[in-house]
Amino acid sequence: MDEAARAQWASKIRPARMAKHLTQEELAELSGVARRTIGNIESGRMIPQAANLRKLMIALDLGPEPEESYPEFVREWIAVIAPLIQAIPQPPRNAVMTEVVMLLGNAAGGVGKVHALKPRMQAPTLDDLEGEEYVAYTKRDDERGDDDATDHDYIP
Repeated sequence: MDEAARAQWASKIRPARMAKHLTQEELAELSGVARRTIGNIESGRMIPQAANLRKLMIALDLGPEPEESYPEFVREWIAVIAPLIQAIPQPPRNAVMTEVVMLLGNAAGGVGKVHALKPRMQAPTLDDLEGEEYVAYTKRDDERGDDDATDHDYIP
C-alpha cells in the first residue's frame, strides 16, 4: 500500500474508533499500536506504517469495500443490476442468476466457456443453496486436443 493509500485509510481510523465507542487507550490495547501513535495518526501528524495501519484496521473491522476496487464502469453496472437481482423472487432467482453468470462467463472467454453451474455440495435444488459456493465447470481444449478436459473454478 503506498503512502497516499495509507493516508486515506488513516483518515478513517478516528471515525471508526468513535463509532465503536473506544478510547485511544482501548484501541491501543486491542491493536497493539501505541496510544501516542494512534493520536498522531488521528490528528494527521503521522501517516502510519503499513504494519500499524493493518493492526488498527483489524481491530476496528475496517476494510475496503469490494466495489471500491472495481473500475467506475463496473460500479455503474453493479448499481444497475443489484436492485434487479433483489426484485427477482426466490425461486427462480438462483436459476436466473446461474444463467446470467453462464452468459457472462461465456462472453468473457479467456479461460474457457462456462457450460454449467452446479452446486458444490449436493442439495435437492439450486433454490436451497442461496449464498453457497457454486462450481463453474469450464471446458477447454488442452494442448493435447483433449476435448473432455474439465477444469473447476469456485465462484463465491
